[in-house]
Amino acid sequence: MAGMAEKILEALREQEHVREEGGKLVCQPDAEVALYIDQKAEILAVPRVTTVVLQGGLLRITTGRGEVYVFAADSLTGFRLQLGEQKTRDRGAGFVG
Repeated sequence: MAGMAEKILEALREQEHVREEGGKLVCQPDAEVALYIDQKAEILAVPRVTTVVLQGGLLRITTGRGEVYVFAADSLTGFRLQLGEQKTRDRGAGFVG
C-alpha cells in the first residue's frame, strides 16, 4: 500500500509551492499544507506541514510548529494545499448582515 502514498506524494510534489530537496519534500511558507492520515477509527489532519520524507515504508512529517510525526506510509490518504492569498481572506462567522 506504500504505492498509494508514493502516488499522493507525487501529486504533492507537482504543486508549484512544493519542491524536492535532498530526498524530502519541502513546502514553501506561503503554502499551508495538511496531510491526512488514516488512523482506522478516524482521519487525522496534520496541518502546517513543512517537510515530508518517505523512506522504508515510513512517512516522516515535520510541521511549522517543530512537531515531528512518523506514520506507516500506507496510512496516508491525501493532502490539502492552501496558498497565502487564500489563507488571509476574511473568515467570517457565517453571519450575513
